Amino acid sequence: MHRYLLLPSSVLFPASVRLAPSSIRILLSPPALPVSHPPLPAGRLFGESTYSDRDSTIIIINRQHPLTPSAPTVGTQDKENEILDDVSDAETSPPQKKKSRKARGSRSIRTIQDTDPVRAKIIPAGFDYVHLMVLTKEKSVFLEGRGPVAVLAQDAFDFGAEKLGYDPAEFSPLTAKEEDLNRQEIYTIRKTFKTAARIVAKGGDGYGFVERSRNDSAETLTSTATKNRDIVATVTNKSALVFEVPSDRTIKGSMYKHPAIQAMAECTVFENILSLAVQYPDWFDEAPLPEGDTISHKPRFSAVTLNVMILALRAAINEWSSGHWVPEVFQRRLYHKQFTEDLKAFRDRQEFTSKPTVLTGHVPTRTIPLSFLAQTFQESITEKARYDLFKDVVAPVPSIEVLGAADFALNQ
Repeated sequence: MHRYLLLPSSVLFPASVRLAPSSIRILLSPPALPVSHPPLPAGRLFGESTYSDRDSTIIIINRQHPLTPSAPTVGTQDKENEILDDVSDAETSPPQKKKSRKARGSRSIRTIQDTDPVRAKIIPAGFDYVHLMVLTKEKSVFLEGRGPVAVLAQDAFDFGAEKLGYDPAEFSPLTAKEEDLNRQEIYTIRKTFKTAARIVAKGGDGYGFVERSRNDSAETLTSTATKNRDIVATVTNKSALVFEVPSDRTIKGSMYKHPAIQAMAECTVFENILSLAVQYPDWFDEAPLPEGDTISHKPRFSAVTLNVMILALRAAINEWSSGHWVPEVFQRRLYHKQFTEDLKAFRDRQEFTSKPTVLTGHVPTRTIPLSFLAQTFQESITEKARYDLFKDVVAPVPSIEVLGAADFALNQ
């Protein structure tokens, strides 16, 4: 068994030498003359070193060279402290198993599965309710606080229980950990929209951002950065990102017609037949259903969902503001106020286009007739998305038909 002694650095080195660690560890071995060794290379403290403790006294110092500044690199100091603080168990303790990189929610669901399998099925079944609330209810988009989240989580659990055919009254209220699983879904659906917006913003239906390449010259990189910054400046000027041609706001009826908006709808809530707007169409329909009329009814896409998509596009565009793509977190404190203002502007446009409006002031007084442009646009989003989704869907395979004796008799 080796014996270790912790000594202050001043004992072994003169004051003029600055040491990175606060202490030096000396491995005491059978008497022998000290042998001078070069500094151990980084990452080799307890790895592949071939020094023998039978023949010499080894002075082991931290990974930094004695003459380098004492500030540790990120992620290094904790490892060093762990080594120095737990010396006695270094040889006897088994190696620690690497922690799983899976999401915390998956481990929690497995824990619930072990104790209550039925409850473990109901909780994930209610996640759709969380997503629907976040995407269609204004107050739930950036929901925060233990109380509101607890209410949402319990409603989601009841939704999942009814969906699977259980009576919600038979189950006890959710625990704090179970509520946190639903809280995580609030962030998950927002992250899903942000990821989709990143793809759309730089794609064919996006805004023309140019990605840099490893082989680009310095001149090309500078030119690319300048172009991307100009695009950001153009599309963020007075919400030009929603216009069909962001650089020309004078085109009639072009507001909210940028192809990126339609692309966002089709790669999120209308992505496939299992997507939310297909499975729960009533949640995304703002138009009142006429009594007894289901044929001529035109669904009107949710204004809240529309502005969540626009907000995600804003966040994706902001990631190019330096000239090159730099990821940014879709945080409540950064975008909640912008979402509120975007939604208010859209509601104002709904009202503006749904009744005659008299313009006065510096322009000649004139009356703007009814146009219902906002409502028509909302209807077109759903109509086009459903058409693009179902136009290539193959009809289901019919059941197998077999001719029998009755068919033979009729044919005699």
